[in-house]
Amino acid sequence: MPKTCKTPQSASTRSVSALLLIVLTAAPARPQTAAPPQAPPAASEPNAEQAKSGPVLTRRDVVVVTATRTETDVFELPVSVGLVKQEQIEQKQFNNPNVGEIVAELPGVSLGHGNRNIPPWIHLRGTGYFIGRTLYMVDELPLAEPMVSIAVHPSNLAAIEVVLGPASSVYGANASGGVVNMRSGDARRLGGLTTGIGYGTFGTWRPQIRAGRVFGDWDLLASYNGDKSRGYRNTDLATGLYLFRNGYPSYLNYVNIEPQRYTNHYGYYRAGYRNPRNGFGFSLGAHVFNEDLYGGKENSWTLGNRLIGTGTLYGPVRSFGMLTLRFGYQRRTGETQSTRGLLRVANNAIAGRYVFTAADANTSYVYDPTVTQFSTPSYTRLPVDAQMDIHALRGHVITAGVTYLADRNRSLTLGADRQRTLARTDYDIGQSAAYFQEQYKFAREKASLLFGVRRDAWKYHDIFDSGSTNQRPPDVGKAATTVRGGVRWQPLERLGLRLSGGTSFWPGAAIWFFQNLSTGNIWREANPNLKPERTRMLDFGADYVSRDGRTRISLTPYWGRILDAVSYVYAQHPTLPGVQIIRTSNSDEVSLKGIELAVQQEISRGISAFFNHTLNRSRITRSPKNQGNQLRNAPDYMGSFGLTHVDRRRRWGVALRGRYSDDRFYDDENTHLRYFHMREYLTMGVKLWKDFQTGENRWTLSVGVDNLTNSKYDGEFIYNAPGRFLEVRLTYYFGR
Repeated sequence: MPKTCKTPQSASTRSVSALLLIVLTAAPARPQTAAPPQAPPAASEPNAEQAKSGPVLTRRDVVVVTATRTETDVFELPVSVGLVKQEQIEQKQFNNPNVGEIVAELPGVSLGHGNRNIPPWIHLRGTGYFIGRTLYMVDELPLAEPMVSIAVHPSNLAAIEVVLGPASSVYGANASGGVVNMRSGDARRLGGLTTGIGYGTFGTWRPQIRAGRVFGDWDLLASYNGDKSRGYRNTDLATGLYLFRNGYPSYLNYVNIEPQRYTNHYGYYRAGYRNPRNGFGFSLGAHVFNEDLYGGKENSWTLGNRLIGTGTLYGPVRSFGMLTLRFGYQRRTGETQSTRGLLRVANNAIAGRYVFTAADANTSYVYDPTVTQFSTPSYTRLPVDAQMDIHALRGHVITAGVTYLADRNRSLTLGADRQRTLARTDYDIGQSAAYFQEQYKFAREKASLLFGVRRDAWKYHDIFDSGSTNQRPPDVGKAATTVRGGVRWQPLERLGLRLSGGTSFWPGAAIWFFQNLSTGNIWREANPNLKPERTRMLDFGADYVSRDGRTRISLTPYWGRILDAVSYVYAQHPTLPGVQIIRTSNSDEVSLKGIELAVQQEISRGISAFFNHTLNRSRITRSPKNQGNQLRNAPDYMGSFGLTHVDRRRRWGVALRGRYSDDRFYDDENTHLRYFHMREYLTMGVKLWKDFQTGENRWTLSVGVDNLTNSKYDGEFIYNAPGRFLEVRLTYYFGR
């Protein structure tokens, strides 16, 4: 079996060294009384430090801010928000440690997933196409692309917030279906020393160590998670042969001859300061990810790293308001080695190469491991956001701010000798925005009003594309204005009604504006006049909470449209047989409508259940060729259910969860082939844990199974669900 190339050790070695240093300094001076993890206080409860500080504006520990950019109780919001807290994250068993596995059970969420080293495909409210219509964020800073999100390990999060509905007026592009915000943990929530080791199916080892300590107004946290596995055949031979025999021979190159073994390293580091006496504070954090992935075929591998750095500086301006500065740095770099792949070879010249399938009596398709090229893509982003929240008017919170994002994309493909350049694409994107928002409480605080507007402008510049007819095309500039508004009213003590609406946009892929290709069998025509997609959506919701708080029901119908949706047209070249030309245009229109139901019920002390169900209908209503089709990755229904029992006295718990989805399509053409047409599925998982007291510290032994029934279903396109995954884990908590 060929050996995978080893990941350079410098980055991971420095990460571990830094972690050990912080462990030595962060370990508590003396152990504290251990207790099972408790749910954090509600957002509406006053913070003790805030109470001591009197009228000084400061920040609370547990808040929901993604929907409005300001600290707001989730029950005061006129928009739909799903919230998963850290304790709930710990109760989940997941095969693939990414944020998608955590939010998959929320209403309005449809999840697609591939292998262990690609981002979760989170689709919100039937808008499909996660790359352009779901905005991924970390600590309220938008990520340059979903690929960066895999740097975040779920165990390093304090909470995840999912805002449903258009949110571009709050955070800019790509928020057509909503926003997924990953809120990083800190030592105030994840303090003490935690060590653990897990072992699971496919020979998977998952070590963990985390140390955090609070020093008065300061907090420090460091964490490391490993994920090493011999892997599995992510795309099996049956998949490749099926697509080959149905007119898609190129997908044989995706077949894994052997399991895709991998080694992933996750690091997280954070330092923060918060002064409750004057309301001033700041934080600095970084999520780091390093990968070494064997491609499942000889001479095929990928190395790479991701970095998400975030920073926040905030302080009150007298009693007038709160000034917040957010900044960060994001980076994705990698190196992929590719081979000749699939070849048609005479049977007498196969020379021991792996045979995919016979083409005819004399020739076969085989795998050729000869190295052909190295790809070294990189993408960086520098985000900066300055925000002022004005509290001077009673009942009003006025927010105004500016945002600037500087993106830099570099893609280089070298030949097998790493000396010859085969392809190179460079471009930068400068994005700027100004936003304004008003929140107003009235009717004795039984009603609240929200309104926001934002103007975005961006420019693609310094473009170079070696494959284009014009290698240095002119700069391309675009702009968009978005709005959002909503009202919430509580006519009864236990019933809340809300109405919200808004617009959103997606500018499209950069290369659509400037890339002209006129070689090979597939050409491309640039369209610098391509307009940003526009999404409009309106929803009405009702939220009920029983008098004792044990029953919670939420019902939200929604209606929307995607205007100027981008369509791809593969046209035959007028004079060259066998040559196709890809053209993009704003020729499609999509209708969205559905209803989201969420029910939570505390059955008895320690036993609770939930049920979420979403009915959705996303149809292309106008298109040169796809009219009437279902929008890609937009199933007609999806949902989840679960039952949890936590016995805090006997210190054990069990959680049973399941999710299901209707069938869906990979493309807007609704190709009726397997994998293009992904089948409906039901999958379930269970996790059982038991705490053991050792002096003043705690051990937790857990056993979890993902895909309990070993269901075989299409995860996403050619990526097959790997089947049942079992993990046994032992975790030690010192000082928590």
